[in-house]
Amino acid sequence: MPMEPEGWYMDAGPPSWNAEAKTFSFFLRKSGREPVMCILAMDALETAAQTSDLSEPALNRIFDAHRLMIELRAAQKLNAGLLEADGCVLLGADDLRRRTGSETCEGQTHVAPRASPATQSTGAMFMAITAEDFYRSSNGDRWQLIRDTASGRSFVRHEPNLLSGGRATDTDVEEFLNRTGSSPENLALRALLDKQTRSDGS
Repeated sequence: MPMEPEGWYMDAGPPSWNAEAKTFSFFLRKSGREPVMCILAMDALETAAQTSDLSEPALNRIFDAHRLMIELRAAQKLNAGLLEADGCVLLGADDLRRRTGSETCEGQTHVAPRASPATQSTGAMFMAITAEDFYRSSNGDRWQLIRDTASGRSFVRHEPNLLSGGRATDTDVEEFLNRTGSSPENLALRALLDKQTRSDGS
């Protein structure tokens, strides 16, 4: 199965929640192609968080934390032609299960690395994606460094506190550092990056 989304991307807005069916739905889009509806069963997010006692707000937070991997897996199924009878892509716990072994694709073997404690604490579904908290403000806002070890892409995710009603936003690391000046979150990210550089060089 192709390991890249091949031009498909998820809508930036929040997914739709169906309380009766206990599913999230969203669209994958690609230039020159019709949008494709994708349906994510709640059990997939419960597996990601390793608990069955989750409220809708908690599931929304987990969805946002794993948005890239949900998008990737949905695009993989779409590219492979694994569609339902109505033409939608259905994602369940088996699709988003934690990778612990190796995966062969197009003649290459991708071995999932061992998860760090920081990655485990976020309930990461795929070992190719790591999310590490580096700052939390007094009002409950949270900043994470998200790294895709497969593609080498890194970005900063800001999750506003629930009372603010804001949505999570993703920003390129360099842009974040340039934009936030000497703020506490800027200094915290620089400290984390310095730590990672030292670890990579040891």
